[in-house]
Amino acid sequence: AALTASNDSAEAEELGATEEPGIAALKALFVQYGLGGWCVDVCRGLGVDGVEDLSFVTIEDVDKLPGKLPDNLKDQLFGARLRKLLALLGLQRPATGQQSTGGTSGGATRHADSAGQQQVFLGYRVASDADLVERLHDKLKAEGVNVWWDKRC
Repeated sequence: AALTASNDSAEAEELGATEEPGIAALKALFVQYGLGGWCVDVCRGLGVDGVEDLSFVTIEDVDKLPGKLPDNLKDQLFGARLRKLLALLGLQRPATGQQSTGGTSGGATRHADSAGQQQVFLGYRVASDADLVERLHDKLKAEGVNVWWDKRC
């Protein structure tokens, strides 16, 4: 089912009762992040039809989003509103000189170096996690990921 545009929260709640569960879940998620009135336009601009699609959105998609929004919203996607959207999508801006390769996992940002090789930083706070982190390190290295491991906790 297609998303129906609505900036009126009462009307959106009323529509939510008759929508498919996936669309209602998307709207509820956007409301949770204080972006309820943006759900329809942002999802349409990102090509998102359900919550499961959000994990496939990249920083590059977000950067192109203003050009896909209605004229009255194009200049409003900045500052706190943009940070809320990035948080909702589980994305972080890459550090200077690094390329983003997509979403985040477990709070760790994935990057690629100039040759396109995946780079990951591993750190931990509790000594009892050392064995778990070592196993993760070994699995990532076996997959060809460039891992920098801070062995001090």
